[in-house]
Amino acid sequence: MLYKIAQKVYDFGVKNTPKILPYISSLIYLEIMYLAFILFLVFGRSVAICFVLILTVIYSFQIINLSKKNNFARKIQIWIFDIHLASGIVFFICAIFMPNMFTGYSAWYFLFKIMSVSIEIPLLYFLTLDDVREQYL
Repeated sequence: MLYKIAQKVYDFGVKNTPKILPYISSLIYLEIMYLAFILFLVFGRSVAICFVLILTVIYSFQIINLSKKNNFARKIQIWIFDIHLASGIVFFICAIFMPNMFTGYSAWYFLFKIMSVSIEIPLLYFLTLDDVREQYL
């Protein structure tokens, strides 16, 4: 029984990962907006706007290449998810051990991090499978 459920999840992930990856990857734009806020506080408006604009354009090309099933874009997305997952873990640890730094804005960001990390972990697994790798050019 459990094997059948695991096999269905595996088949669903292998079949649909290339289809849903560009949509899930667009959640990183929320991270870019959060980065814009931090850059604005630290460096000012001009630097924040320029850096975030460049980053957004580059990441837009990344998502376009993911939708075209480009293998190099898949490898870059694995790297991006890996870095994002590591930063999410650091954010969780800081939120747990330093609750006085946890504000209302951080609570929404914390919920977003939980959601994105819970989506990225299975996607990282499926993106590294040979069956999914074969679907990319």
